[in-house]
Amino acid sequence: MNLTPGGNAPVPAQELRVRITSGGQVDASAFRLYADGKVQGDADMVFYGQPRNDDGTVSLVSEGQYSTFTVALNRLKPDVQKIAFTVTCDGGQTVSGLRNLSIDVEQGATGLVSGSVELSGRQEAALILGEFYRRNNDWKFRFVAQGFNGGLKPLAEHFGVNIADEPAPAAPTPPVVTPPPVETKISLSKVSLTKEKPAISLTKRDNFGEIRINLNWHRGSGKSGFAGMFGYKGIDLDLGAFVELQDGYK
Repeated sequence: MNLTPGGNAPVPAQELRVRITSGGQVDASAFRLYADGKVQGDADMVFYGQPRNDDGTVSLVSEGQYSTFTVALNRLKPDVQKIAFTVTCDGGQTVSGLRNLSIDVEQGATGLVSGSVELSGRQEAALILGEFYRRNNDWKFRFVAQGFNGGLKPLAEHFGVNIADEPAPAAPTPPVVTPPPVETKISLSKVSLTKEKPAISLTKRDNFGEIRINLNWHRGSGKSGFAGMFGYKGIDLDLGAFVELQDGYK
């Protein structure tokens, strides 16, 4: 049975499959709702980050453009009143860019109900596609096709899910600035122009011109020189000097 938006049809209280087909990438979610139309906790939401609820009555398998929920209506707790099925677009896109979007309810190999969304001109980023709901202890499916502004976070909060705030992005690490190569220069501070240990002192003193001579000798074993000639047995020292002045005088 093909439904138009707002249309409904009875479904058996058995394990059913809900298949969502889209012409683009979407995130499909299911919400287990109670009398107030809200969830009672995070376990009531089934999506890509939690593909199975706490009691296994709702599970999700996504493959490319197909998202398939398995719902065990016969095992839902009595206080569960609805199971809502939604899609949200990725990357800031709107549903009009999906090309096609449909929802089908199946039991085994048998198709029960279906609905196709008219996407032309729609600017919503999310849709509530359809829902199972209780009516006089029986189950029905309603094709909703209701647009919803915002992404998955506001959609989940609409159903009462407490969504943790995303952590603020870490401040980017400043790039390491490589200093430009420094031209190697000779440091003149390392070159000493002072003769710290001169072999000859160039400092003028008060006794400039005074000549001092130190004479050293040692006693030899044999007699030579003048002492050997004259037979002198003591120590005889002869000192001589040859001086030439700057004017050539000797």
